[in-house]
Amino acid sequence: MKTHLKIAALVVCSSLVGLPTSEAADTWPVSSEWARSDIYVQFGNAQDELVVVPGKLSLRAGNLYRIVIVNPSEQTHNIAVPYLGGRVLTTDVRRYPGDEALPFVSPDMSIGPSALAALPGDTFAMQLAPMQTVEWYLRPSMEGTFKIRCTMPDHALAGMEATVEIL
Repeated sequence: MKTHLKIAALVVCSSLVGLPTSEAADTWPVSSEWARSDIYVQFGNAQDELVVVPGKLSLRAGNLYRIVIVNPSEQTHNIAVPYLGGRVLTTDVRRYPGDEALPFVSPDMSIGPSALAALPGDTFAMQLAPMQTVEWYLRPSMEGTFKIRCTMPDHALAGMEATVEIL
């Protein structure tokens, strides 16, 4: 087996340790058996200012999270977290209103088949329409510091980015 495939297999397998068993599958990701922390992030505001609140997210490797990302503005935002692939296991992504499948984007910005099986170095990305909310269920597996930002022209330069720290 090639080295990069061995590394990817190791990352995926190590990320699966501690996930709910199949008997909890019908209630996952909202299972009473597994503690989960909810974190709320706002991309933009009602005045259409290009902000991300809060400016820093702190996550602990091994814990389960639901990150609720809200866009209360009239603008569309493209959310990206470069190099996050292989450091978190995404178990579900939901978009409200609507429940369209959310794309996974690789470093060359080509759309891949799934956000659930990211290779090390990949970028997690999704589009957030005006007045839309996304719930991102994940479990960080490795420490690191990353930027979550809007990739729309000039949005990150105007302040639409925050730091994600995995401890």
